[in-house]
Parts: sequence; C-alpha cells; structure tokens
Amino acid sequence: MDANKPQANTLKVFFEVYDSIYRPPEWLKMPDLQEFIWQYADMVTIYYNKLPGITEKIARKAAEKRIPTYIPNKQPYLTYNRQSLQYHYKYTDEHLDFKGPAEVNIALFCITPTFPDLKYIHILAVYGPKMHTMQCPDYKYLSAVKSLEIRQHKYTDMVADCFRKIRAVFVSKGYRRLIIHGFGGMGQSRILLECLELNPVKIFRKLAYKYLADLFKPADPLCSGRELLFNELGEVFPDSEIESYFGANVGLNWQQTTLNTDKYTTHASGDNKPPIRRPIVRSTHIPISELVEQLDQAELDKTLVIINWDRYSILGNGHRHDNSLAGKLGSISAVSLLSYPFTNPGIQYVGITTANKIEPQSI
Repeated sequence: MDANKPQANTLKVFFEVYDSIYRPPEWLKMPDLQEFIWQYADMVTIYYNKLPGITEKIARKAAEKRIPTYIPNKQPYLTYNRQSLQYHYKYTDEHLDFKGPAEVNIALFCITPTFPDLKYIHILAVYGPKMHTMQCPDYKYLSAVKSLEIRQHKYTDMVADCFRKIRAVFVSKGYRRLIIHGFGGMGQSRILLECLELNPVKIFRKLAYKYLADLFKPADPLCSGRELLFNELGEVFPDSEIESYFGANVGLNWQQTTLNTDKYTTHASGDNKPPIRRPIVRSTHIPISELVEQLDQAELDKTLVIINWDRYSILGNGHRHDNSLAGKLGSISAVSLLSYPFTNPGIQYVGITTANKIEPQSI
C-alpha cells in the first residue's frame, strides 16, 4: 500500500486540476491521516466487459480520461483547470466523443475512508444509461435506433449489465446488506427516455427482481439475515411494489434493519438447525452521511452501497458543491483520490466475460 501513496506534489497537482469550489476535501492532505486513507488502496477494482476489441488497456483509458468535474447545465471548462489537466495528466477531449456506450462500460469497487467519522464504506459505482441533454452519448446511441423493439432491448441490456456487476460483487465478496440508489435513468434522464418510448421504472423493477430476488428468499438459509434496501427510490419501489415483487419483510424502520437483530428470526424445523433470520427487502431514505454515522464499522463491512456514476467525471465529481450522490460521497470520503489511476496506480482491472457473468440461475 505504501508504494501507492502519492507524494505531496502529486496531491498538490491533483487538487490544482479542480476549480477551487469543486475540490476534494482538504483532510486528504493531512499527514496524520495518510495511513488511514491508503489502507485499502490496492483493493480498488475496475470491472469491465471482455468483449471483442475491449481490453484492459481500453478499460484503463476509460478510467483515466476523465475530467475532474461534470455538472449538468454548466460549461465543463468552467468547473476544472483544463490546462493543468492537459499538462499533468496528458488529457485530451477525445473521450467526450464516445462512439457509443458499448465502447466500454466499467464499474468501480472501492473501500473508501470517510471523515470525520473515520470509518470505511464499501461502494460499487456503476453507470447505466444517463442523459441530461440530447447531446449526451447515451441519448445519441439510443435515439439512432429506429426500431422501438431493438431500442428497448439495447437499453435493457445496458441496465442489466449494471445489475450483473452488482450481483457478482455482492455474492463474491460475501456482503449481507445491499443498498441500491437509482441508476439507468431514474433522475433527469427519465424525461428523455420517455421521449424515446422507454419505461425506465418498469425495466428497473423487472431487472432488480431478475438479478436479486433469489438472493433474498425468506425461507432460504443462505439468505438468512440479508437486507436489500432501495434508497431514495420510493417512487420506483414503494413498499407495496416491493411486497408484490419480493414477498419479504417490508415497511420496517431503519433502526430495525441492522444485521445483528433477532427481531425477525424464525426457527428452522429440526432442533439442531440454526435459526433463520428472515431477509429484509424495503424502500428507505437515508443520506449517505447518516448511513456512515449510524452504522458501526462491523456493519459497514457487511454493507455494499451502489451509487450512480457517469461517463465523464472522476468519481466524487463536484464534491461539496455537487448535490448528486457521487458528490455527497466525494465530500465525506477519499473516493476521488482512490479511484483515479494517476493518483492510485495500484487499481486492479478485472474483465468479465459472457461465460463468467453470474446469472441468477447459477447461484
């Protein structure tokens, strides 16, 4: 981990490429916190799809060629130091001209420290279709498809790719709680998606059930004590919809959903069998800062938080002056520093092929 720590000058350069109001938190520079910040730097992982023409080199490029800050409805060049970015990180504008979303779709896993709580939070950043204007690559890609059936198939596959990566990481790393925030068109993108005759809410619900439902079966001992929380997605997944899709416990207060509770335990048949703690699936609303504050480290280590990324910015985006979830996370964590290959050369790259994608029926 020591080899991955940037020198003081590297940190200075990293801060300089941001406009002053969008910079990462100042505590990232504190000498006394460096061990804490870089503790899990070598576990940061970029997941990419191994497709014809998509290599680790291309996935690395997708992670490197990012502007510090991308704020919708603001001119990008006004939110970062373009000259410094070009000089220090050899940045060019070529990545702003994606040929299409199929070029490369990456997800980033990170165990990032937080401040002032001095805890670690486990996150997976994914990006499904995202479009704030008709100039966005995802909109151009989908709007060019004239057949509604084919367009719906392409959109569905883009969102499904996110769920496949979520499932793979959740299962392979043994998490017990999954907190999902919206992606693939749950925000401003919904307007343009609906203009393309696509129904992002309906597709999100179906894919969430397809890829996650069997991981939260009430009667399955392997699912004992697991929790699936759709955070700030009440419009997409109200408790009534969750009940009809998942059929698990719903409508519980946040304080009742910690993993160490025995409140919802049902005993398996047979005296020698361990009790089964019924899984919980529900909609909730809890800011990322409160999540870190309320859970102790043991609980956070069992929790995977899914956040929405975009194709342009370094993860963390505009930090404290960015109202998105990525910005709120960036304002309390080291995620921008850890997720950028130029400041964290220890990032791992894992290619996922069609053969090793974890489908629901395989587990």
